[in-house]
Formats: sequence, structure tokens, C-alpha cells
Amino acid sequence: MADHPMCAAADRKTMAPMTASPIALAPAPRPNPSSGHRPPPRATALGRVGGWCFEHRRATVALWVVALALVFAAAGTVGPSFGSGSSVPGADSTAGFAVLEEHFPDLGMGGRSGTIVFRADQGVDDPEVIAAMEDLFATVDAGFPDDAGAPQAPGATVTSPYTEGG
Repeated sequence: MADHPMCAAADRKTMAPMTASPIALAPAPRPNPSSGHRPPPRATALGRVGGWCFEHRRATVALWVVALALVFAAAGTVGPSFGSGSSVPGADSTAGFAVLEEHFPDLGMGGRSGTIVFRADQGVDDPEVIAAMEDLFATVDAGFPDDAGAPQAPGATVTSPYTEGG
């Protein structure tokens, strides 16, 4: 390799200045999008957050645990503040139920109604079935009394299917 012209010039301590080639001074060509080569995407906010989470795994897990604890603490503080009642103060329906209760108290419980359904293999005209149904209807008419005889749902009424109006 010593007889190579570049090696000989390096041995001589005197080097001629290099001239720039026209290729080195030309701007770099822009990538062609159709060639499949795309420039790297710019970092977005979500990308930066993901990178931080990747680099700080333990802190990320700790933050999630703290966030879950805060959510559960807030849920425990608020509690089940919803209600299953159907009255809304100031609503037209609330006023309507009050009128029904005032003028038609025999409807019971604000005009709400329900249906009691019996199923008997021997049919609903069997004397045993009729006796059981009449006992239940009497209990409902009495307002579902407790052991002391105090009604638990006063005002509830039943129309028996065995009466004239039933």
C-alpha cells in the first residue's frame, strides 16, 4: 500500500488543498413519498406522554394507583346519592299524585296500581285456590300488617276476581 498515490502524499507532510466536488455542495434530495420512505414523524403530545411513561414505569404505575384511589374515595364520599323515588319536587306529576290522593284515597298509594297473578295446576276455580287467594287479598286490604297488627302499606286495595266488580 505504500506505493498508492494517497499513501505517498500522506508520507510527504505536504498535501494539496482538496477541492469540493459539485456533488458534495448540492442539497440533499427530498424523499419521494411514493418510494415508501417517509421522514420520521414529529413527536406529538401523546407520543411524548407515552415516551415519558415508558421511561418512568414505576412512577406511571404509582400515578395510576393514586388516580384509582382518588376515584374510589370520591365514590365512597358521594355514595349512592341517587334515589328510586318517582316524585320530583315541583313537577306536574307530583301535583297530580297529590290531587289523586286527596280526592281518591281509596286508590291507595298515590294512584299506583299493580297486578297479582296466580298460577294453579288445578285451575283458579278450585276451592283451595279461591281460599288462598282470598286470604292474600284480605292481607293486602289490611295494608300488609306486621306482627303487632299495624299496617305497613296502608291504603292498598284489591279487587278480587271473585266479586261482582272483579
